[in-house]
Amino acid sequence: MSNDPEFKNRSNAVIDFFNEQMQKSGLPPHFTAASGAYAAARFAVWAAARNTVSVDELKTRRQHVIDTFAEGHRQMLEEHFDEYVNNYDQYFQQKPGVILP
Repeated sequence: MSNDPEFKNRSNAVIDFFNEQMQKSGLPPHFTAASGAYAAARFAVWAAARNTVSVDELKTRRQHVIDTFAEGHRQMLEEHFDEYVNNYDQYFQQKPGVILP
């Protein structure tokens, strides 16, 4: 989203919120990740629906919207996965014998 100067700030604010939720719940990170993915999907559909003028238009755009958001999510996952692979030792300084959830 290079044309949106606030993109990273909003993303970081959401990540901060997820970190707070994870700490409050005491559950493993994947629970918060699942909640975040669910919320992102719901919000994406709302945003798509808001940009239509009728339910028929929304129905017509269904597959395009799903494909567009799914491809964008896949690209973001790949980008961040590669980042974590390349920086694993820096991000996770593990003690020997520790098994992560």
